[in-house]
Amino acid sequence: IPTQTAPALREATEARTTTAIAPGLTGRVIYDGYSRQARCQDQDVSIEPNEEVFVVERKGNTLIVIPLSSFQ
Repeated sequence: IPTQTAPALREATEARTTTAIAPGLTGRVIYDGYSRQARCQDQDVSIEPNEEVFVVERKGNTLIVIPLSSFQ
């Protein structure tokens, strides 16, 4: 879990995938009411559609996420 969050990400830190995110590739998430491009922080993990994710950072227009199931 990040110790600091960029100001733009402080409001909403969770998102939900609308497409699968394959390892090392981008997919789509709904974040703060908008569809955004996202990639998993762990390049070896895939994320299924309709899965809750935690937004850890933003690189340009791409959100970097990790699945909430990683914490369970």
